[in-house]
Amino acid sequence: MKVGKERDCLKLAFYGKGGIGKSTVAGNISAALAIQGLRTLHIGCDPKADSTRCLVGRKIPTVLQQLQAKRIGISRQDIVFPGFSGVNCIKAGGPEAGIGCAGRGIITMMDELNLSGTMG
Repeated sequence: MKVGKERDCLKLAFYGKGGIGKSTVAGNISAALAIQGLRTLHIGCDPKADSTRCLVGRKIPTVLQQLQAKRIGISRQDIVFPGFSGVNCIKAGGPEAGIGCAGRGIITMMDELNLSGTMG
């Protein structure tokens, strides 16, 4: 992979039916990219937090949990956690599995990341 400008980046998303290993594959790809020396941000959207837990070694608070708890605003330190080989990990959060729309949690998280300057 050749990256020209500092702001250029590769964005990968994994979609599919539950239970097929998306979180495992995503976590391993993030780890492999970091081992190669690439700055890597892994954003987990899975309700069980499998993808970020395999990189950080524990369940991390979600962006939505932090927004509800702090109410005043959150900082990068509240939502970005260091993981294996320097992978930065964020957990989106959302409704309880099987209830509501996970997309709303992802949209809220992306809005927060853009507002706080965490991305780009």
